[in-house]
Amino acid sequence: MSESLIGWIGAVLFFLSWVIQNYETKKHKKVTFTAKFFWIRVLGSLLLTIEAIRIRSLIFTAVNFLTALMQFYNIWVIRNGKNKY
Repeated sequence: MSESLIGWIGAVLFFLSWVIQNYETKKHKKVTFTAKFFWIRVLGSLLLTIEAIRIRSLIFTAVNFLTALMQFYNIWVIRNGKNKY
């Protein structure tokens, strides 16, 4: 269990991002994705990438690393005011 603690923390953060997104959506009364949502997903994805490297899973590593990159792009869009929604 302690060997995969990083993976568990990553999974919890990834799930927590959905809880935050749900809260923000209810608060704004419309579907809302904030930078906070994407930052938590970046952290979760990077931790899951570390876990995937530890267990030597190429596909799991690639998926989580690419997910983190997509979240960085979303943060960039939010910060640069290019989000039209």
